[in-house]
Amino acid sequence: MVDKTVTEKMVDGTLWMFFAKFIDRSLGLISTLILLRLLAPDDFGLVAMGMVVYGFVDILVTFGFDVVLIQKKEVSRDHYDSVWTLRIIFYSVTAVILASIAPLSSRYFNDDRLSDVVFCLSFIFLLSAMTNIGVVEFRRNLDFKKEFWFSVAKKSTSFLVTIPLAYFLRSYWALVVGMLTSKFIEVFISYRIHLFRPRLSLAKASGVMRFSKWMLFNSILGFISDSLPNFVLGRLFGASSVGYYSVTQEVVSIPTTELVSVINRTTLPGYSKKRTDMKELKSSYLSVLSVISLVVWPVGLGIFSVADVLVPVVLGEGWLESVGLFLLLSPAVMLLGLSSNAWVVNAACGKPHMTSYIDLSRMLSLVVCMSLYYFVFVESGFLWVAKSFLFSSIVYFIVSNFVVFKVVGVGVIDLFYVHIRPVICSFLMFFVVSFVVDYGVFIYGSGVILLASVLIGLFSYFLLILFFWFLFGRPDGAELFFIKRFNGFIRG
Repeated sequence: MVDKTVTEKMVDGTLWMFFAKFIDRSLGLISTLILLRLLAPDDFGLVAMGMVVYGFVDILVTFGFDVVLIQKKEVSRDHYDSVWTLRIIFYSVTAVILASIAPLSSRYFNDDRLSDVVFCLSFIFLLSAMTNIGVVEFRRNLDFKKEFWFSVAKKSTSFLVTIPLAYFLRSYWALVVGMLTSKFIEVFISYRIHLFRPRLSLAKASGVMRFSKWMLFNSILGFISDSLPNFVLGRLFGASSVGYYSVTQEVVSIPTTELVSVINRTTLPGYSKKRTDMKELKSSYLSVLSVISLVVWPVGLGIFSVADVLVPVVLGEGWLESVGLFLLLSPAVMLLGLSSNAWVVNAACGKPHMTSYIDLSRMLSLVVCMSLYYFVFVESGFLWVAKSFLFSSIVYFIVSNFVVFKVVGVGVIDLFYVHIRPVICSFLMFFVVSFVVDYGVFIYGSGVILLASVLIGLFSYFLLILFFWFLFGRPDGAELFFIKRFNGFIRG
């Protein structure tokens, strides 16, 4: 009965957080589409470079303190107070460091405007330090309804501030002020939505840090892998190339890794409650992975198939240079999404060091591949950066599955049965959509074909997945899960 309750809470939590992420990313997408018309690629590139510098310093505070509170079987007030106090200490120091290196960032990227941007971004750390640590209890207790309202309020405020500012300023400052406002509202709401009032204490600091040091190391590796392309592009090609790359990566990430991040957020507390029963944990992981696979494969290949019409219709004619980036980054992000639940299993089992092997392999493969392209093959343009990112994603996918095998015993046969139907159906859908795009765009135009391709892709994938599910004997998996949830919704 306990396990059933945990599973039900995981499902309900996933639905709540999916709605939150859907609203968050819908507002983000609408905001991006509006801002693309109001701001230039150079504005996006400048802020993206600022965020790269911010992220470089941010790794100093990515200890995963909230993961510690969720993963531990028993926590006390001292744990919450210690985490809050540690966060204030590290975030305050980090804010000072970021403000201090603001002038250096301008010299590195050869852009004087960047110094003021980075200085303003340092205040995000000071605001983040003050957020009420009590809100972590929502996730620990699988109470995601309040988490939903918390997330929606933050994003809505940022949207309502950034768009008007962009309209009147027509400047990158609209993006910076929007981020600061969103963080301020987050702090305010965190104390309104939860009654916990933290106080300064380091009573449990040593125990918290023993787990968190591995989370920090993993964050450093992940930051290098995510940010190295922007560092290189900004240095070699300037702000515009960073703008093309960062916007493309954001667009392809919305329906893939963003969706999976919702699942990761809700499964961590559920996995943690099941970690004493490896058989049950393995079953839960495969069930979650089947849902991820059912959604991520068609989305990743779908974006790849419509890239030629998606860019001019959604981003505009001024972004045509990013078509090649879409063709490389969409499968790369797809593979990252398919693999990202592995770190959740590792953290739930108290083995964050296993995630280090995964992140280290990705970082090393990215560095080696980029070095070969730049120094050996001497490839012109900036697509070689995206090619290297794709290669590192393939390595990440392979190594992450190997590590999960070591932790919970998930084997090749298990993965085959999880992925086989989504893979077959997604590639068949890909050929159908590609045919529509190749032969229809000359007759109806890009806008009509993009809409038709999305609808045809969804319809064909839905029919194909049902056909192969019946063909395989209607096995347990994501298809059965969605059918049961749909039936339950219809019956009320």
